[in-house]
Amino acid sequence: MECKIVILLPVIPLLINAGVPEYLLKHSEISEGCFREGQQFGEGEEFLRSFLRYKCVNGRAKIIGCYIDESRMMSAGDDVVDWKRDKMGMVHRCFVGDDGRIAYQEYPCGFLNNPPCEPLGKPLSVNRMDTLSLQAPK
Repeated sequence: MECKIVILLPVIPLLINAGVPEYLLKHSEISEGCFREGQQFGEGEEFLRSFLRYKCVNGRAKIIGCYIDESRMMSAGDDVVDWKRDKMGMVHRCFVGDDGRIAYQEYPCGFLNNPPCEPLGKPLSVNRMDTLSLQAPK
């Protein structure tokens, strides 16, 4: 039988992502993983929470992109329009905000008093200065 000794290291909270605390290991160069909403994830493991994709990097849950559902992943700068019947749609945006954080936004489009099915606002990210022009199908 093998015996394993576990030493708990102190952690310091970091306020990231709209005040949600993330934790970073202190006094250690080796990460055993990270915790998010009471769950432990291994170093390098990716997971999904509230339309954001995370990766456990150096003991910290880092946002690496977004997702629409478990089968459709998005990177910062991606815009997707889902078309429904009667030319109604839903815009999904994954972008880098003014504060440098990756964010997800969705809104209905193309019907009644909703905006057109084109991404609204500023350029999608610092590295991608063009904007997308998404047109409704004819």
